[in-house]
Amino acid sequence: MAAAHAAGLRSACDLVTAATADPHPYVMLMAIDSAGAACNGTVADSAGRARARAMLARVIDAPRGGLPAHAWQAPAHALVTAAHFDAALARRYVDRFASAPRWQERMYAARAAAVLSDRPTLERLAADTDDNVRDAAIAGLSRTVSHSADSTYLAALTARGNQVVLTAAAALGGSADPRTVPAMLDALDRLTALRSENTRDPRFMLLRRIGELGAPRDSAPLLSYVADFDTTIADSSAALLSRWTGLAVAPRSVPLPVTAEPLADLFQRHDTRVRVMLTRASGGGSFVVRLFAGEAPATTARVLRLAREGYYSGAVLHRVEPNFVVQGGGPGATEYIGHQRFMRDELASRSHLRGTVGISSRGRDTGDAQWFINLADNIWLDHEYTVFGEIISGCAIAERILEGDTIARVEVIGAR
Repeated sequence: MAAAHAAGLRSACDLVTAATADPHPYVMLMAIDSAGAACNGTVADSAGRARARAMLARVIDAPRGGLPAHAWQAPAHALVTAAHFDAALARRYVDRFASAPRWQERMYAARAAAVLSDRPTLERLAADTDDNVRDAAIAGLSRTVSHSADSTYLAALTARGNQVVLTAAAALGGSADPRTVPAMLDALDRLTALRSENTRDPRFMLLRRIGELGAPRDSAPLLSYVADFDTTIADSSAALLSRWTGLAVAPRSVPLPVTAEPLADLFQRHDTRVRVMLTRASGGGSFVVRLFAGEAPATTARVLRLAREGYYSGAVLHRVEPNFVVQGGGPGATEYIGHQRFMRDELASRSHLRGTVGISSRGRDTGDAQWFINLADNIWLDHEYTVFGEIISGCAIAERILEGDTIARVEVIGAR
């Protein structure tokens, strides 16, 4: 399928359309996602495009049998593809998805609405009760209407989700609204009060925008940030104040206390394993991960502690990229919300081969306790992300996880 598409063959459209009926969900979803490009007017004839259009309508309208948690992905993907491929077709369905009880469907509706430049739907979803829906809608508004929606972005700065604040702050770049800097300073204070290292991304973006839109008269509220617990925030604040005041302001970060972990004990453990159990709504089943305690002791210690505390129970696996990774395990079903304390990288000689498990991060030593499962040999990730385990049983379960599946619990079954 990929080869035919890359070669620009006219047969690619029919090949992709046929693959949407594949029994493996990854192949089926990839085919739906590829239909817009494979069946456009430059590579497909009118008959092929008509068959693709009929396929998308059929997938969107198909009765949703089986597990409810596995019934929404194909229609949602088809909606977004339709928005790129046939706007009139997509417009027939956007409102249905925007009103769906499942937040993931509303998030895909926001993505489709952005392609369609459907401002009313985007404005409605920007006020959604779920932060991932709000994030997608605000990103869509920023791309389609820019600063005419600044009031929406300003309101979003009060959101709980890191991703919403980050996207809203990014959207406010170049804003002429006089409310922007005060609102950003308030958001910065609010996130900082959480004492969470995981707020670095939105706080850093807020500082960037304050530096861009603010003035030396805004210096006073930033003075305390040169002693922030996050060195990146302290450095950025000091640099900004130095620029504004013309004086050399030095950062003096005061890190948060370090939680002691039993690292020495882990070096002596020869069989450290956890069982990841999926909820019944996600199809049930489980897989076992052997942890590399000797190679990644600090990571292993954190994972074991969080598992025993129930941290992963109920966590959503929010990212599934076939032939790449499955990712999740954070409290917000997004890559931007993880454990409040960063994890240090432990970069051994272990490679990111298929079936290995790594820790998500957003820069050096910023591990967020989310896991990602390598669905292929991703050796280009080597020495960038900690590999802390490998799946030793239940690979078939792990490699059929779909976006939105949920972890029931992570059970420590071997630590001797």
